[in-house]
Amino acid sequence: MPLMRYFGLLIIAFLLTACGGGGSIQKDTDNGNGDGSDGTYAITLSGSDSDGNTANTLSSTSPLIITATLTKDGSALANSRVVFESDEFAVMEPSSGSVLTDTEGKASVTLKVTNVVGAGRITASYEQGSNAVSKTFDFTSQGGGDNSDNTASGKLEVMLLSQCPVGWDTNRDQAMIDPIAAGCTRVNQVSSNETADIFIKLTSSQTSDAIANALISAETTLGTILPATGTALTDNFGIAILKFQPGNQGGAGTITVNSPDYIDVTQAINFNVGVAQLNVSIDNGLVDGDGVQQQLSAGGSTVITVTLKDQNGALINSAFEVAFSSPCSSATPALAELDESVNTSNGIARSTYRAKGCQGEDRISVTIQNGSSPINKETTIEIDSALAQAVQFLPEEEGFNQFIALPPGEGGLPTQSVVSFKLVDEDNLAIPRARVDFRLSDEQGLASLTQITGNTNANGIVRTTVKSGIVPGPLVVSACYIPEESYVNLPDGDAITCWTDIAKACNDTDATNDDVRCPTGVMHTIPLSEQIFGVSSGLILSSGVTDQDTFDASPTTFNTNSLNHSGVTTDIRLFFGDQFNQFNADGVAATVIAEAGAIGSLDSPDTYDCRTNQASCTVVWRSQGDRPFYDYRWGNRIGDIDGNSNTYEGVAPKLAATLSNSQKAEPSNWNCDPYFGSPAPCIEGMLRQRDASITDGETTALRRVVVGGRVSVLAFVKGQENFRDEQSSDGIERRNGRFDIGEYRQEYDLTEAFLDTNENGRFDKEDCDVAANSGPCSPTGTKNGGHDDWWIDANNNGLFDFDTDGNGTFEGDGRYNGLLCSEAAENAGECTRELVNVYRQFELVMSGDVPYVRFTVFQSLTDSGTCANSNGLVLETSDQDGYCDIAEVDFTVSDSPASVPITIFFSDEFGNPLPAGTDVEISTNNGELTGGTITRVVSNSGKAIPGEIEVILVPETEPNNKFEGLLNIKFTFPALGDDDSDRKVRNKGIKVRDAG
Repeated sequence: MPLMRYFGLLIIAFLLTACGGGGSIQKDTDNGNGDGSDGTYAITLSGSDSDGNTANTLSSTSPLIITATLTKDGSALANSRVVFESDEFAVMEPSSGSVLTDTEGKASVTLKVTNVVGAGRITASYEQGSNAVSKTFDFTSQGGGDNSDNTASGKLEVMLLSQCPVGWDTNRDQAMIDPIAAGCTRVNQVSSNETADIFIKLTSSQTSDAIANALISAETTLGTILPATGTALTDNFGIAILKFQPGNQGGAGTITVNSPDYIDVTQAINFNVGVAQLNVSIDNGLVDGDGVQQQLSAGGSTVITVTLKDQNGALINSAFEVAFSSPCSSATPALAELDESVNTSNGIARSTYRAKGCQGEDRISVTIQNGSSPINKETTIEIDSALAQAVQFLPEEEGFNQFIALPPGEGGLPTQSVVSFKLVDEDNLAIPRARVDFRLSDEQGLASLTQITGNTNANGIVRTTVKSGIVPGPLVVSACYIPEESYVNLPDGDAITCWTDIAKACNDTDATNDDVRCPTGVMHTIPLSEQIFGVSSGLILSSGVTDQDTFDASPTTFNTNSLNHSGVTTDIRLFFGDQFNQFNADGVAATVIAEAGAIGSLDSPDTYDCRTNQASCTVVWRSQGDRPFYDYRWGNRIGDIDGNSNTYEGVAPKLAATLSNSQKAEPSNWNCDPYFGSPAPCIEGMLRQRDASITDGETTALRRVVVGGRVSVLAFVKGQENFRDEQSSDGIERRNGRFDIGEYRQEYDLTEAFLDTNENGRFDKEDCDVAANSGPCSPTGTKNGGHDDWWIDANNNGLFDFDTDGNGTFEGDGRYNGLLCSEAAENAGECTRELVNVYRQFELVMSGDVPYVRFTVFQSLTDSGTCANSNGLVLETSDQDGYCDIAEVDFTVSDSPASVPITIFFSDEFGNPLPAGTDVEISTNNGELTGGTITRVVSNSGKAIPGEIEVILVPETEPNNKFEGLLNIKFTFPALGDDDSDRKVRNKGIKVRDAG
């Protein structure tokens, strides 16, 4: 019965299975053995590395990219979900394994290794309703990943091999090699003269399968691993081979091997190095076929060859470092070139030796370190002497100064220069310990050399120093080589030179010669064909001490818009030159002082800095403080400028002292004749007190004034007076560039520097400690306005010097003062070697920006020859004979002139010119100006006279329907800031009438 029940169950199971039919349309395949298709949908899989190459191997350094391609009815199916599933041999990115296909129907995941080694499988599937397809892809994982247990997945086998046959590992990629079977010997001791192999095999710790294409790294505590990186990749059988050179030190060491692809996969082996016996030979390359040692030519080269063999006479294969040295190559500077360190190759090391000035014997030493005992060998080279070929000038040598100054070297410029020459042979190599003689090309200006002969140093260089003379110009030093054989056998007392003129002068028994080069015996000369010369170049003697006639100073602007404005500036530039009118050196300091305002440096960290740069320096004058002679009590305006009849600013003080108050208010007593009752400039400027003379008439003397708004400036620097060279005469020797007896001229004799406040060129200082209203410093008592002249008391004696004849004209001290004073002239009292202040003076004008104008015509143009109104011209007597002031032109009058030449004068309140840069425009809106509107710019001038412009007014050629208009002059003054729109404008004019 149980048996029957068993068979019954089998039959029922069979029937159930048959009825089930295949309830799924899924069709599993394995890496391409199936088609992954249900007839409508199909899916395929492929594998590639990160570079896109087809691959099915996964490692820690090379992830695997699995791509599924989904189609429907043979066409790519986009935006559809493909699900990937992998086993424990890999992890996926993205970890969900769910990816949408792109437009080509492709979806990809990236596989990365785990710590599990072996064959893995990934499955990709797609479902759509009742349809489903899937595909599998098999791959190999080398493991080495980092899972939670961090278990190493590989193991290493390391052997040190010796005496392996040549080519024993040639076919390692086709078949796994067995080093022992191939004839290698496994060792733990190697000789210093051999190269060993390091055999490394990497296998999986789980499966013991070989791991291919894995990175192996090795390092050693002794010797060298090749290649130098110490790395290699395993072959298809998990084997890597490195080379080991033990070196020549001897001792025990350790080789450590690991695989960076795996965690904690390391293997170390210990070894010992035995020092081999070395036989060393050396060849200097200079032995001929007969075994005779040859000399090396000067500048020549040879190869030093060192050969290393073992005790059996075989060349040493391992590399040894060979050190080469010699006295000439070790000299400073080196007299020979030698490769100092060379590694042997197949037992041979070669070093190239080249002579570079070494002469005679040079001993080459060779050292090889073999264990703890170095091996030393030597060979000797004989180097031939070189023939001199040239004497080269060396301008780049230290101490050479292209420019040297005339004594004393003002501004720190040197007064001497070191001139260097180099003696070289035919190979352009330096020749040491050789004699070279020097001379100057000429003796102009007393320049000299500190030494006339010298010997070259180890670098072949010889030097002499040029000392400055007293006359500027180019200097040339000649250098000539004197061979030893030319003088070593000369008779006692004889000498030799390259220069025939020196030899001739020394050998002239009829002449007295104090040349230190001349011997007591005969002076011989080197034949011209054998002479080797060199000459210097680029040496210039220049830049002496500043002297009076080349020192200068000038402002950028004489007449600035500064009378009514503070903070207005102008540059003052100083120019320097020496007695030969050549530029001074840099660094010379000068001083500038001013009667008013302030002087300093705006672009320097110092408040005042005036030191020469390219023989000039610049400071800045700034308007501020009191204006010179500005007070009304000086009565120095052109007229009554303020319209107050109780002030008399336009009446000369000495004249005012003779007038009543009512008379002072009369325009006829103004300094300048009024222009139709208004103040206007004097045509030729006011009568200045500085020009006062004993020949003045009473009227002239009373009307003189000290002009206001003018600033005296003094610039001075330590220097010397001028002189002019004269020819020798009457037994007196005179040299160019030197002050000699008979060369003094009074016109060049300087007084002490002084600030000339009244611009008359004389020192007029007065004692002002007297009555303020009547003394010599008062408006009525001043002689010429120079009572406040100020001087630089160079000798600190409290007096202005010098007035040698006592007549008050201060001529100077009657001597030349300067460093060029000769000894004879100094002894004769005609000069001193003292420096004095050389100086320049000029006047700045603090011009006002309120214009005063006078329109005039020539008196000769009127019919009456007087300044009475006539011919349609409204006139009056003007400031100057020959002129009439004009206020109106009427072309409607029948006898009016066809043209009216009008001269317009304009100035500020002191009669000074208007500020430089003021734009002047003259135009008319009735009648016409010949040439049209006139434009001018006030010039840069320090004169004390007004500006003037002449125009010609004529009737208009075409009626303008205007019966009355103006001939106008417009002044546009310079801007006081950066904004050009902020310019002050003033207009003046006269009437012009016509018939319309």
